[in-house]
Amino acid sequence: MQSNNTTTATFGISQFLDQTEDELKKMLMPFDYNLINEEDYQPIRVNDSEYPSREGRPKEVDWRAKNVVTQVKNQGSCGSCWAFAVTAVIESQNAIHNKKLVPLSEQELVDCAHKNFGCHGGYNYYAYDYIFHNGLANDRLYPYMAKEQSCRNITVNRVHIDSYQLLSQDEEKIADWVAQNGPVSINAIAIVDSFYHYKSGVYECDKSAVQGFHSMAIVGYGEENGIPYWIVKNSWGPRYGLGGYLKMKRGVNACGLANAVYTAVIKN
Repeated sequence: MQSNNTTTATFGISQFLDQTEDELKKMLMPFDYNLINEEDYQPIRVNDSEYPSREGRPKEVDWRAKNVVTQVKNQGSCGSCWAFAVTAVIESQNAIHNKKLVPLSEQELVDCAHKNFGCHGGYNYYAYDYIFHNGLANDRLYPYMAKEQSCRNITVNRVHIDSYQLLSQDEEKIADWVAQNGPVSINAIAIVDSFYHYKSGVYECDKSAVQGFHSMAIVGYGEENGIPYWIVKNSWGPRYGLGGYLKMKRGVNACGLANAVYTAVIKN
């Protein structure tokens, strides 16, 4: 068990203890996944005037308590975290606006969002763009297999979004957005060894070597012992951390968390 004076994180024996470094890295996006086409990548940014007012913003927000967050999933030995992060946001937006909390298909994104790299990493932006143009199938009809397959054409029970946007890197503005509009996705954070063995408390990256990158979803925020944190939904199953979640320190761009935060919009 470890901690420091700027966080309250504790670490211990985890489900990953007997896995090799190569096996662990299969769950991450590798260093060389950064192959984005600058001509294709033209994100629409949320204008300052579009952020909700900070006045009256709740001190704590947890969208799980509002029954708009699906159960924690497990990506397995496939670097498809980008698909899970984006799908988590679409699931919540669908629940918030259409009153339907249903698991959606990460496998469809792995198989069909061809500008990404399947089990070898991907961008939130391209995943949202795929869903914007095509919608996303129900997980029951297109279940997750933890490997790349041929793209299937599921035409029924698809969820569509009206737009997707890139949020500010200002974490106060991100909190403003999350408080009023719901979960958002983190494109990629830097993963170090301690991250695998997180148990509880507020986490902030240590100084060890970065092993790869990882995408997750923010589903709320709060404060613990005076330390502000994000509630982050991981995709490593419910045995990880706090039932599949972790608290990441808020306001310090922990692990690069705020570098590229995306949101989807579903209108009523």
